[in-house]
Parts: sequence; C-alpha cells; structure tokens
Amino acid sequence: MATIVQRDRAKGKISFIVYYRDPEGNQKTKSFTSKNSTTKEINKANRYAEKFANTIEAQKELGILEVEKNITFKTYSENFMQIHLHNLRQNTRKTYTNYLGYINKIYGYRKIGDITASELDKFFLTLKNERKLKMSSIKLYRDVFNLVFKSAKNKRIIKNNPMLELDFKFTEKDKKKVKKTVDHETLKIILKSFDAIYYVFLILLGIMTGLRRGELCALKWSKNIDFENRVITVTNSIDEKGNLGPTKTTSSMRTIYMFDNLLFLLQYIKRFQQICIEKLGNTYKNDDFVLCKYDGSFLNINTVSKTMYEKSQTYGVHFTMHMLRHTFATMLKTANIKDVQALLGHANAEITVNTYQEYQQLENSTIEMLNNSIDPTIFLK
Repeated sequence: MATIVQRDRAKGKISFIVYYRDPEGNQKTKSFTSKNSTTKEINKANRYAEKFANTIEAQKELGILEVEKNITFKTYSENFMQIHLHNLRQNTRKTYTNYLGYINKIYGYRKIGDITASELDKFFLTLKNERKLKMSSIKLYRDVFNLVFKSAKNKRIIKNNPMLELDFKFTEKDKKKVKKTVDHETLKIILKSFDAIYYVFLILLGIMTGLRRGELCALKWSKNIDFENRVITVTNSIDEKGNLGPTKTTSSMRTIYMFDNLLFLLQYIKRFQQICIEKLGNTYKNDDFVLCKYDGSFLNINTVSKTMYEKSQTYGVHFTMHMLRHTFATMLKTANIKDVQALLGHANAEITVNTYQEYQQLENSTIEMLNNSIDPTIFLK
C-alpha cells in the first residue's frame, strides 16, 4: 500500500513523500514539494501526492504498475541493437551502429525513461537546421530511436514511447516530386549508351524481376537459376567487396517464376558468357555469377550506382537502379497484390499488402502481364 509522509523543508516549504513498492518488491519514493510556504501551495502539493498514491494503488489493483528502471539509454540501446541487428545485412548493421553511436554521444548517459519528446524535437530540429542533414538521414535517426524506445516500452522499462509524442514533422515542404519509375524512352537512352553489354543485362534483369541491386549482382547460376523448373531463387545480397551475405529481410528470400521473356534473357546471358569463357580460357574468373564482367569478375554495386549516375548526368535523364524496382511494381499495378508482394520480396502488408505467396500461386493474368511488360529482344539487337 502506498503511504504518504510529510517532511518540513527550508523556508517553510513542505514535502509529501509517497512510499510504495514496485511489482518486483523494490521500495520506491516520489516526492511532491510545495513551491513556497503558503497554505495554497502546501495543499496543492498534498493533493498531487494523494493523486499519485491513488494512481499507484489503482495500477497495482489492475496489475499494470510499471517496473521502474535506472538503466541508461546507452546500455539498453547497445544491448537491444546487438540482438536486433543480428539477422540484418552488414551494410544495414553498419548504418544503424553508426547512427546509434552519434545518438549515444548525446543521450547515452541519460536514464532511458527520462528522455522526453520535447528534447527529441530539438534534437531533430538541430539535425535539420544546424547540421543541414537530408530528411532521409534524419529519418534514419528517427528509426533508430523508435526501435529502442518501442522495445523498452514493450519490456515495461518505460511507460511511454516519446517518439509517439513528437511535434517535429519528418517531411520536406515544397520538395519537388522525383520520378521513381523509368519510362520506355529513358530506358532506351540508357541501354543504348552502354558499350559493355553486361550493364544491359543488369538493367534488363532488374526491370524484369524487380530485384534489388545487391540481389541481382549476387545471383549465381548453380545456386539460384533453375532452367528446368523455370525459377529464380533469391537467397543472397552482395556487398561492395564481393562478399555474399543475407538479403535485406527474411521475406526477401523468395522464388521468382521464370516467365517466357525472362527465360529468354537468362538463356541469352548464359550463351554470351559461354562465348567469353571459350575466348578467355583459363584467364576467365569462373565464379559462377549470372551478372559479371567479360572476364567473369563480379559487378561492384558501388561502381554500378556510380556508373548509372554518370550516365544520367551525361544524357540529362533521371535514372537509378532502384527505379527499375519501382517500374517493375508499377507495371504490375493491376495484378494480384499478393503476387506483387511475393515477386518484390516485401515483408508485410504495409508495403504491398498481406502475406507471402509462392511463385506457383501466381495468377495466369500476372504471368501474362510479366510477359508483356518488357521484350528483351528489342534491346539486344
């Protein structure tokens, strides 16, 4: 039971101290001190103490009294991230770790339950106005904070997630809308600009499958391509050093049906590589990559992005590898939403809607739509 003890303070002030125990049996106290020695302020402090004591008793009765923790933000966040980042890609782990490191320089020493929404508003405002960060970077800080506070709330370390009480808006006013898809004319300009045909293969395979940049460059013939059953299995992503790692999320590991035009493209790439192998002989680096340079060496994902940017600048068009993924999804905008989710490897309904669906369940209309989307023979002449 919560009890209230009165204590005299300096200058005639009075403190009302509430003594109570948390669900683990630890004794806790909460003090309410009058602002001055007037009867009005003393009575106000007493009312606050009684209200708090009554709330504690009600929470005990309902079984919802929180366990107060003195753990610091740094201690909790680092322990949490060690578990949370375990199954994520190396690049993602590195990004989150770097952002958390900066956050802990500012808030690491603070008790996690003492951090308020108001000071977080100021933090994000500083990132925007003083550090001049892009909104995409600010949103990453937001995501890290939210992951940590959400976990602490679920474990009853804190009562409320302050990220849900922010006034700061993570939007940019008057920001020009950037086109996210590639039209046929832009695609034709970009493809014709390449002398290296392996970049043509990369772009066509990207727009015909919706695979991410790292997923495309990680594909291997023996592991991921099954001509007999006409399927591509997406199991890995690749980093800038050529190391294979996990896909972005577990749902990104998926199986894609090899529709007619996609089958034609992959067979074309296979035949072209065979010619390279015959010409280069022992000097060919046969690492089994579906997409590779003439000598068989892997395509560096950073070089790929840089090359696409340079082409965009040279030819005055907006083009990135990720736009191919958006374009693929847009081409299927009238398809069964579950089919689109399965093909894109989205994790949940908020991205494309509902649950994962295997390639065998693709509707005939979706397959027909895929076949009619891009004809690779037009660009391989």
